Formats: sequence, structure tokens, C-alpha cells
Amino acid sequence: MAWVRRAIRTEQHLMCYARCVSQDDAWEAAVTTSTFSVRMDRDVKHQFDAFCTEVGMTASTAINMFARVVVRTQKLPFEVSAGTLTEQELVERARDFDAGRNIVTHDLIET
Repeated sequence: MAWVRRAIRTEQHLMCYARCVSQDDAWEAAVTTSTFSVRMDRDVKHQFDAFCTEVGMTASTAINMFARVVVRTQKLPFEVSAGTLTEQELVERARDFDAGRNIVTHDLIET
């Protein structure tokens, strides 16, 4: 339980809960949260932490903001696309993939 007390002791973190619950209820709200673990490149993490510090928030707050936007809007706050393929191109790519040919990798996808 000590980690929960540390997580809610800062005024900035309490402000996140203050909109919906009083400070007396902040302890209960913190106990109902879940842990979300993400693997990422060490350099990206350090750069992300530095950015968050620069704008006055924790990485946890930034990720919570992202998740709330996704849940509220039911979409990612940026465009994700792989282009448009014809049915024939999809079939050919599927055959290539099954045969182990022309497999495309990307630096943002863990292999």
C-alpha cells in the first residue's frame, strides 16, 4: 500500500482525481486504478520522460490522457494507415507471407 500513498501524494496527481472525487475519496479512487506495463525502446522512454517533465506532467499522466482521448473518441488521435491494396495484391501478399517471401519489417514493430 506504500506505493499507492506515494502515487497520490503529489498535488499534481491529486488534481487528476479532484475533478470527480474529493480529497477524502482520492485514496479510494487510487486503489481502484490498474497498472499498465508497456515495453519500449530505452531511448524513446528517456525522451518521453524528458518531454513530460518539460511540460509539467508525469509519463503516467500523459499515457492516461492518451487513453482517455482514445476511449472518448473511439479512435487514435493520429492517422494509422498501410495504404490501400487490391484484392489480388492482398492474395499475393498472403501467399508470399505463407511462403516466407517479401516479409516487410518496420522499426516501430517489434519482431
